[in-house]
Amino acid sequence: MTRTFAAAALALCLTLDASAKPTLEQIGEFTIKEANQAVGVDDKHFYAVDNQVIGKYEKATGKLVSRYEGPKAGPILHLDSAMLKDGKIYAAHSNYPEWPMTSSLEIFDAATMKHVGTHSFGIQWGSLTWVDWKDGYWWMTFANYDRLLGPNKTPYGHKANTLMVKFTPDFRVVETWTLPKALLDRFESHELPGERPVRPEGGSHVIHDSQYRRTESSCGTTLHSWG
Repeated sequence: MTRTFAAAALALCLTLDASAKPTLEQIGEFTIKEANQAVGVDDKHFYAVDNQVIGKYEKATGKLVSRYEGPKAGPILHLDSAMLKDGKIYAAHSNYPEWPMTSSLEIFDAATMKHVGTHSFGIQWGSLTWVDWKDGYWWMTFANYDRLLGPNKTPYGHKANTLMVKFTPDFRVVETWTLPKALLDRFESHELPGERPVRPEGGSHVIHDSQYRRTESSCGTTLHSWG
């Protein structure tokens, strides 16, 4: 399936009003066949992600530069996001829709598009759908679904079990948070938060078109909405 990827420039709003929202201005549009799951970016390129494929494209022209494609039989089965850090692509990966759910972080060299590393989470929290790095920590969301893909057509983990996890640089768990019911109720059985690339900014975590945050003064285990 070929998707259209719209490039956008983020116009930063210099204001003391915390409720003000940044605006996006579209500056280009490209038809990119790999842009089915997510898109990661660096200074000069964007990286379009599909299940077993990452396409590297020039930002300015949309021209394909190089491509990674894994074997049809795996072991890479379902790449679901990509972020760039220090010349490497960090891609969320799971075995969706297989059971039991397993997840890993797959690492690629952005220059050569070669697979260079992995970290397996095994069977723990669900399907890893996005990853980011902020303030010296990894941030990831593990999605669960109400879609009937589990044993004997049972829910695939139950979406209420979706979890955002904060990790140390060596992947030790620091904290975990559930998502609020009001947010979960907005999604269908398999369209859960975390299925788009997101980035924590200033303590907030943008999930689809909603913003949620967990601050040091907050209580409990659920992300709190501020927008």
